[in-house]
Amino acid sequence: MEIMPGIPVNTMNKITIEIQEKPPSVNHVWKHIVKGRFARVYLTKEGREFKERLSNKIPLDIKPFEGPVKVEIELTFPNNLRRDIDNYSKCILDALNKKVFIDDSQITELIIKKNVEKNKPNIKIIVECPNVSEFGE
Repeated sequence: MEIMPGIPVNTMNKITIEIQEKPPSVNHVWKHIVKGRFARVYLTKEGREFKERLSNKIPLDIKPFEGPVKVEIELTFPNNLRRDIDNYSKCILDALNKKVFIDDSQITELIIKKNVEKNKPNIKIIVECPNVSEFGE
């Protein structure tokens, strides 16, 4: 089955989602405010907008996986700037909560890959629930 950019592909135990943009870093998505002894963490406007765009790529008719899931994230950046790939998964996984899986605590395996393709940012996410049989049993 060919994957069209931006079009989710859903099989019985796997979903693939692609979105043509660079993900925001966790440093741009979550901000901290400290007042005296109290700290508050909040999701920025950039983070909310990214989560909404990614959520819109998920088909409305799928049921979230209930068991352990494996997630593979392939990040394609538009240039060779130095980046820590672990700073990009949090917002992506949070956007999939309650839509592709119930909660990201279900993730038992996480693979993150980083590529560079000039002027072609992309995020490809594959979520697989290995306990779901091909026959829906």
